[in-house]
Amino acid sequence: KAVSGEEGSFRAKFEDKVLISDIVSLRTWGGVVIPKLYNPVLNLLLPFVDRLGWSGMKTTFELRQQLDIPNQANVDSLYKPVDRVPLKFAPFKIPQKLVKQLPFSARPKNVLKSKLKEKRPKLVEGSDKKAISLINELSVIQNDLFITRITKRKQQAEECKLKAKKIEEEQMKKRKINQKKVFKNHLNHSHSKKIV
Repeated sequence: KAVSGEEGSFRAKFEDKVLISDIVSLRTWGGVVIPKLYNPVLNLLLPFVDRLGWSGMKTTFELRQQLDIPNQANVDSLYKPVDRVPLKFAPFKIPQKLVKQLPFSARPKNVLKSKLKEKRPKLVEGSDKKAISLINELSVIQNDLFITRITKRKQQAEECKLKAKKIEEEQMKKRKINQKKVFKNHLNHSHSKKIV
């Protein structure tokens, strides 16, 4: 987009937040009005003998040399010891949209840093020791009860399966006996019809 505004205004984009310590160079072109100066030098119009003795205006360097005036140093241009504060950059953050597009192996992992407080063992006093030992005993008892319950349930389930199998076998035997009786009766009945 074109920038609307005064002459010299521009639009710029930066990758990161611009700090005061950053050096930003900008290439611009602007019109410079040069003042016109007309200062005629008439030494060439003089006769040849007078022309040799003529000298123009002296430069500031020549005047300083003649008068032994030292060059005035600009205070801002002097070399000073550089005291730089170490730069603190903002933490690098990947946008969530980009993270979703990354493969799982390339995604950033949230690893919790181990702290010294977690590593240090806590000293236990006498009253606390008793409470901790009691809690440990109760937890052991609870675990034992839980294990016994699970084993009892397994045994009961196995017993139920065995009972169901026995009942099925008995029912199958009864069915077979009943079927045999039905077939015998049917055969006897058909033979008696043929004889008559």
